[in-house]
Amino acid sequence: MGATFTEQSESHELQQDPLAGLPSERFTPNGPTLIAQQEWEGTVLSVSGTDFMAKLLDITAGATVEEEEATISRRELSDDDQPKVTLGAVFRWVLGYEKSVSGTRRRVSQIVFRDLPRVTAEDVARGEAWADGLLRSFES
Repeated sequence: MGATFTEQSESHELQQDPLAGLPSERFTPNGPTLIAQQEWEGTVLSVSGTDFMAKLLDITAGATVEEEEATISRRELSDDDQPKVTLGAVFRWVLGYEKSVSGTRRRVSQIVFRDLPRVTAEDVARGEAWADGLLRSFES
């Protein structure tokens, strides 16, 4: 009953099976699961009333340089993400399957914009001053 005996050279030792008593079924989450097939990180290049142009980095392929561009309909976005479509905004685009708790699959395209703080001209000036000071410290 959940225990195994291991014979050692001089004694008998009782070892408990650490998985004894656990259910054998796989854990199923309480909601749907997204199984990604393709994933990009995008940066908004231009915006119009009905769509936006973005430069894409292929996360799935392990790319390190944005090599693709796409025009994406704003209808693909949630109501919460609509105001986030601005020049330079960063988003994640995932194509895949949504698997329900019952096991049903459906194809999904999901775009989510990041809530990153805005970089101001003052932030850039402070960063440049810091970098200049660091560079000068190496010159002395």
